[in-house]
Amino acid sequence: PLYQVFCQMTGFGGTTQVADEDKAKSIKPVEGAKIIKVFFMANVHSAMPWEFKPTQREVRIVPGETALAFYTVKNTKDYPVTGVATYNVHPPKTGLYFSKIQ
Repeated sequence: PLYQVFCQMTGFGGTTQVADEDKAKSIKPVEGAKIIKVFFMANVHSAMPWEFKPTQREVRIVPGETALAFYTVKNTKDYPVTGVATYNVHPPKTGLYFSKIQ
């Protein structure tokens, strides 16, 4: 838990910030900022029988703008499989500038 807090506070290892509802409401696009492209990837462990991919390859946003990202998953087995999706950003030092809003 302490390591997780450290990573979220510093963006260490590509860990994003976590924004609660109040913070999410206060996020505003930066006027006059250049548009940046955010690319999405998906990797699945070789033992996981899933096909997992981003629904969109990229989004174009300005800093401070919120955007949604969707992923599609398909279980390739004929029985239920449970897994957990994790996320981070790359290069790792950019984690400090991204907020995950749930």
